[in-house]
Amino acid sequence: MSDTINQQIDRELLLHYLKNSLPTQLAASIVAIFTFVALYGQVDTGHLVTWISLFSLVTAMRVWVSIIGKQRDIKRSSISAKLLYIYGPLFSGLGWASLFIFYDVQQPQTIQLFILVILVGMPIASLPSTAVNMHSYYLFNTPIFAADLIWALTLGGSMWLYFVVVAIIYLLLIISTAINYHQNLLLSITRTIENKNLMDELQETNTKLEGLAYIDPLTELANRRQFSLQAEQALNTSREQQSTLAVILIDIDKFKFVNDSYGHKAGDDLLVAISSRIKSSLRSSDPVARGSGAARIGGDEFIVLLEHAQAESNILDIVERLISNLCAPLSFGDIQYSPSISIGVAISPDHSSDIDELLHFADTAMYKAKGDPDIRYSIFSPATNSEPIQAEPVA
Repeated sequence: MSDTINQQIDRELLLHYLKNSLPTQLAASIVAIFTFVALYGQVDTGHLVTWISLFSLVTAMRVWVSIIGKQRDIKRSSISAKLLYIYGPLFSGLGWASLFIFYDVQQPQTIQLFILVILVGMPIASLPSTAVNMHSYYLFNTPIFAADLIWALTLGGSMWLYFVVVAIIYLLLIISTAINYHQNLLLSITRTIENKNLMDELQETNTKLEGLAYIDPLTELANRRQFSLQAEQALNTSREQQSTLAVILIDIDKFKFVNDSYGHKAGDDLLVAISSRIKSSLRSSDPVARGSGAARIGGDEFIVLLEHAQAESNILDIVERLISNLCAPLSFGDIQYSPSISIGVAISPDHSSDIDELLHFADTAMYKAKGDPDIRYSIFSPATNSEPIQAEPVA
């Protein structure tokens, strides 16, 4: 397992420990109070008061650490973790084991039985909390196991050996149960984490695949599918608000020449450079449509969508800025190249309120600019359906 999974397992074990710690401490406190009441007057009062005082102090410490642990992330190497996993269980185990000092064969059998039930039953009762961490389990129960064995050895008589054997078998069964409990818990947590990680990976993969469905992988601009969705939304907004929507279609001139002369790698580099320049040319103050303001919709065709353009002059300012930036010289390794572009513009609602028609009209205007060596862009003219109403001369 990777370190990440191990860290997740440690955290889940800690959370499980904290989840069971407070109820366990509450139950232990109730048992301790009943023990104090049952033994009061039957054993040395001073020793009993000392025992309940120390037990209360240890319990308060463990409760405090459990509360703190729920409020913040505890690292395994921290003092809080050591209080949780080492000192707390050890002191609690010593506290319960010390009940053996009150055991006396001269006492009433009910008192003897009461003490022995606690010493024998505590290893089982501690399973849900301490067996989360086997070190904690051993630290808690070793003093109690020792007290059980001492009790068996002090019985005397002809049956003492049988009591010792039974005590050892009982302790081995309890330890085996604790190990099995811990392994099952660890297996359950590991499977849960692995399933969660798998689901997270699938979700991440699905997110990436969804992104690929709407993003051009080469230029990382929106693709035609994303542009179509956003354009429809922008067009609906334009209709509702009676605002202007402009489609700026950009085509790289002589792109085939670049591929044939310098190779497809140079062609890809040119597309990436043009897309980067398009993005850098668009300012935050420009009325670019949200989501897919710039997109690559074909091999060497790009599109910019403008919403709420206040006047045609605003659109032309952006067009001229695009021309200036996109036509600046660039390098393909040792090769210097000056790109050339042609731009066509169509405007809604002046030319159409249908996105497919706007694209067609922008394409018509773009080819008008491409066919005239003296201009770089043209705006579609609905009057002639072919003549541009604006043109930018080639510098």
